[in-house]
Amino acid sequence: MIAERMEESLVLLAHLFCWPLEWVTHLDLNVRKPEMKAEAGQQLNEEDRRILAEFLALDVAIYDYFTLRFQVRLTQFNSQDGQRMEKELRLLQQANDKVKEDCVIQKIGNDKLKGKFHEFSNAVMGYVLNV
Repeated sequence: MIAERMEESLVLLAHLFCWPLEWVTHLDLNVRKPEMKAEAGQQLNEEDRRILAEFLALDVAIYDYFTLRFQVRLTQFNSQDGQRMEKELRLLQQANDKVKEDCVIQKIGNDKLKGKFHEFSNAVMGYVLNV
C-alpha cells in the first residue's frame, strides 16, 4: 500500500482478498487541520530535498521498490479494462460517503474531542460519531 495512493491501494487490497469494497470503507484519519498545513512558501527546496533523500537513502529505496510493485499491480488490474480502477474508485467513494452519512455527526478539531474519539495530536481533525 502506498500512502499517497491510499484509495487505489484499498481497491487493490479488496480485490486481492476477494472482499467487497464495503469492507475497506473508511474515514480519513490524521488529516491536518487546514491552519496546520504547510503554506506554499514552506515547502522544502530542491537542495533540502536532495539532502533529506541522501540521509534517508534506504527508506527512499524501499519506497521506490514498493511504488514500482504498486504500479505493476495497478497496470495488471487495469489490463482488461483501462477504466477499471476509476470505476472502482467511484464505487469506493460512494461507499465512503454512505459511511460518513450514516456515522459522522460532526468533523471537528481533535482538540475538541474527548474519550475514545480523541486522537494523539491536536493538529489533526477528528470525528464525533453516531455510535
